[in-house]
Amino acid sequence: MRVYYNIVATEAELFQKEYMPPTGFDKIVEDFQDDEVEFTKRPGGIFLADLVSKGLVESIVTPGIDKLGIELKQVVGLIHFFNQHNVNV
Repeated sequence: MRVYYNIVATEAELFQKEYMPPTGFDKIVEDFQDDEVEFTKRPGGIFLADLVSKGLVESIVTPGIDKLGIELKQVVGLIHFFNQHNVNV
């Protein structure tokens, strides 16, 4: 499954921009909260990690690597987790 993941600080941000949901993905996962919250503590992050653990995800597309976490250590840990499950990021 191809998954698109994004985090948006507030739902209002979606309406301020001319938001167009991405197309061509099997699943779209978006978190609506402060991006300082760790990926594994975000509802969408938890859901996505569960899909990855079950072997249901082939690739994850995100508009920027910073959407996966603020601290480099967190991002590297997530990429390692995805790699262990053969998920392209």
